[in-house]
Amino acid sequence: IYQKSGSNIAQDFMRYRLGRHINWYKSAQGETLNKTLVICFTGMAQRMMIPLPVFLQHIDASDCDVVMIRYPRGKGYRYGLEGVADGFAATVAKLGAILPVQRYERTVTIGVSGGGLPAVMAALRLNFDAALSFSGGHPEDPRWQEASGHTAAKLLQDFMQHTKKNVRGILAYADSKADEQAAKALSQLLPSSLIRIGDPNAPVGHVSLLPLLISGQLSRFLRETVLAPRLE
Repeated sequence: IYQKSGSNIAQDFMRYRLGRHINWYKSAQGETLNKTLVICFTGMAQRMMIPLPVFLQHIDASDCDVVMIRYPRGKGYRYGLEGVADGFAATVAKLGAILPVQRYERTVTIGVSGGGLPAVMAALRLNFDAALSFSGGHPEDPRWQEASGHTAAKLLQDFMQHTKKNVRGILAYADSKADEQAAKALSQLLPSSLIRIGDPNAPVGHVSLLPLLISGQLSRFLRETVLAPRLE
């Protein structure tokens, strides 16, 4: 599967459990300089639209450490993470204190589906370099209002007022009209690159990351968006 998906080198990540919903993947070779921290927010299926081991094979363990945050079943990220903090804003702030963010040369987030919008907001709150969302949610989703008393759009705007960086947003979507509308609505709040992903042989629907894997383009796509050696 590595060769078919454009990744024929096995990555040597080791997993460290940081909490019920958080795992940290680092190279078995130990610390290296000038690394990138990648914080990933899974979707409802608790993965990055594809099995986690397959996804990790497309990230260079010698250049990146990966923190994988799993979607809390039945609640989503809106109510925070058990054992970390209540509420999304408090949870992201706590992550910034738990993780040695300052140690890394570059810091980025990647989110899929229900983790797409949280990934973008987390990048803003933590002053990261870039955020990549695959088929993320709409910033006016009423479930955020129910959880915290305000919309995700309002929370995102609050984060934007305090961020010290021009966070680079990349919003990918496929054939889902709802996903396209969500991406365009989010790009009105945070200037972002909109990328439509398609498959000439079949409709893609919501799972916009999968065609990149099947066509062997996932590794290159990640490198050219959020994992570029230098983010401008």
